[in-house]
Amino acid sequence: MIAAEMIRFLIDGYNFLNASGIDTQDQIFHGGTSLERNRLALLDFLVGHLTPEELTGTVVVFDGRYSPWSNTEQFTYHGLIVRFAARYPDADSLLEEIIREHTSPKRLTVISSDHRIQRAAHRRRARFIDSDVWYRKLCARHAHRMQTTQQVQVTADKEELELSPEDLESWLQEFAVPSKMSNDSASASSEAILAKDQDSGNNLQPPPQGQQDDMRDADNKSLDVNMVPGSVEEWAERLGLSPEELNLPLDSLEDDLNPPKKARQRKK
Repeated sequence: MIAAEMIRFLIDGYNFLNASGIDTQDQIFHGGTSLERNRLALLDFLVGHLTPEELTGTVVVFDGRYSPWSNTEQFTYHGLIVRFAARYPDADSLLEEIIREHTSPKRLTVISSDHRIQRAAHRRRARFIDSDVWYRKLCARHAHRMQTTQQVQVTADKEELELSPEDLESWLQEFAVPSKMSNDSASASSEAILAKDQDSGNNLQPPPQGQQDDMRDADNKSLDVNMVPGSVEEWAERLGLSPEELNLPLDSLEDDLNPPKKARQRKK
């Protein structure tokens, strides 16, 4: 049994359970009654939100004859002391007795919204706090610690990824990647590339003047019948058109070019 002076937090179990709204909705517990499962959910919450040092100095008091897990009036759950008011009229009577027998009440914090329990704590000059307020503080502290832990982990991961110059040099050599290039080598490579580009540019000689004129003329000319070998009559005969139709705009021949149509007879 924990010594009275070692108790730091004294929790009115069912009062805290009702104020916090903790239940087994998001947890998996098998066996026992709904009340027993909710009690276990409360204990698990405290184990997850109190430090190991706080757990060893915390006592939770429930109404009831004995623990359904150990058939005893008191047991330890992950360092947390759980007591049942089996030999008392109710849990309030046991809570008042613990407060009264505490040898260092100024170090004690009582968690209960019950005014009867708060008055008992006030008489001994112990601290007291409403159950719902303490629950919110525990949740806020836990969230802050989780965020801090994640930030520390991210920082640690970054530090692991940072390599010293010696480690980087070793890694690059292992994978046959040149770690660095000297200024002379870099300059020589740049000069070689520039010289190659200049040689390539010098080899590109412009064509003779006559060929340049032919190329410009070819770009400026458009395709018409007079540029294609053969007479107008010969091309008209190949297309199945008369010479007069061959000289018409392309839009006027659209119907004639749509298949199927017989080739027209050459007019005589």
